[in-house]
Amino acid sequence: MIALKGYVRLVVGILSAFLVIACRQNPNTSTEVLALDPDHAMENTPLSEFATEIRYVALENEPESMLVNVREVIIRQNYIYAVDRVLKAVFVFDHQGKYIGKLAQLGEGPGEYQNMQHVLVDEDESFIDVFEFRGSRSRILRFSNLSFELLEEIPVFLPQANSLRRDHSGRWYYFSAQQMDNEVNDEFTNADLVVVDMQSMKPALFFEKRIQTEGSYYTANSESFSTNDKGELFFSRMFDNRFYHLSEGGVSSFLMVDFGEKGVDPSWGLKSTREQMDFLYSNEEGRGLASFPVLNFSNEKLLAITYNYKDRGGHIHVHQFLKFNSNATVVHTRNLINDLTSFPETLYLCSYSNGISHPVYFNGDLVEVVSPAYAMKEKQVDVPGLGTVGREDNPVVVFIKPKMPLKSGE
Repeated sequence: MIALKGYVRLVVGILSAFLVIACRQNPNTSTEVLALDPDHAMENTPLSEFATEIRYVALENEPESMLVNVREVIIRQNYIYAVDRVLKAVFVFDHQGKYIGKLAQLGEGPGEYQNMQHVLVDEDESFIDVFEFRGSRSRILRFSNLSFELLEEIPVFLPQANSLRRDHSGRWYYFSAQQMDNEVNDEFTNADLVVVDMQSMKPALFFEKRIQTEGSYYTANSESFSTNDKGELFFSRMFDNRFYHLSEGGVSSFLMVDFGEKGVDPSWGLKSTREQMDFLYSNEEGRGLASFPVLNFSNEKLLAITYNYKDRGGHIHVHQFLKFNSNATVVHTRNLINDLTSFPETLYLCSYSNGISHPVYFNGDLVEVVSPAYAMKEKQVDVPGLGTVGREDNPVVVFIKPKMPLKSGE
C-alpha cells in the first residue's frame, strides 16, 4: 500500500465558500459529473457540523480474542467479523464487542486451508466462505457460522486480487485485480476487474490491459468495492476518475469526478508499474494533483468519496468529500476533528483507513474502525463511555450518528 504522509489523519469538513462543485449529465454516457477543486478543501472541520453522537464497540481484549493484524472488519446484523491476515482466522464478536468464537482451520488436513486470500460472510450469517488460492485447484471452503464446521468445498477460478465481492444473487463474483498479473483463459492480462460466473465458472475481463509489472504490485487503497443499504455494488478503479455500478456480471459508469487540470492523467494507468511508482513516489512529480478517487458509499441520501492529493510541498494527503442530499450539506476537507468525545482526536470515514477494509455505513450510522496503535500516542488512555484503551488493544468500531437520515426511503 502506498505510504501516505498524514494518512492516518484523513477526515472530513463542511463546505467552504471556496468549494467548487458542479454536477451535470454527460450527454454521451449519461454519467453524472462531479467537479472538485482539491485546493478548496478545508484543512480542519469539527465532527459536530454533521453528527450528533458517537457510540463505541471495543472488540474484546482477552487472550483467546487478541488480534495481530486486522485485514478487514465485516459488520452484519448479528455479529462483527474481524479477519486477521497473520493468524489467518476470522474472529466473531457481538455488537457489544464480546468475543463469540473464531474460524481458525489453518493446516493441511481435511477441512483445513493453507492460505486465506479472501473471506466472505453470507448476508444472513449462516456461513463463512474462505477463498484459498491453489492455482488451478483454487477453492472456496464454506464453513457454518459459529459452529465452524465444513459444509462444502467449491472449485473456483481465483485470480490475484486485492479485494472481492459477491452480488446479492450469489452468481457473480467480482475480483479487484487492480493491474496485478493474471492468466485468464490461457492469456496474460493486467485487467483491473475480473468477474467470475459461478454457474459456468467462466471469467470475464473488464478494463483489459497488458502493462509491464516485473512482478511488482502496489495499490493505492486496500478496498475497491462498496455496497449501499439497497445492496447495490460499486467499484473504484486505479488511475480512473469514474465510478462503476456492478450488476448481473456487467459494469456501467454512473459518476465521474472531474479535477480539471488538477487531476493525474488517467493514461498513467497504461504505463509500466515502474514508471507509475517513479511518478507517484517522486518528490517533484505530481505536485498539486489529485488522484485515486474512491467511492465509499452512495445512495440517494449520501455520497462519500475519498481521494489522494499531493500538495505543493510534495506531501500526500487524503481528502474526503461528503454530500448529504437531504439537507444539501456538503463536506470537503482534509481533517475531521472529533469535538464530540475525547477519543480519537481525529476520525476518518473511508473504507480502507489504517489498512483495514470496512464499511463506512451501517444501519443509518457512519462507521470508522479505529486502531489504537495508530490513534494513540500514550500507552493507554481513559475514555468516558469506553473505559481504558491501550495502544496494543484490538480495534474499536466507532458508530457516528449523523444529523440527517441516511437510510434509503427515510
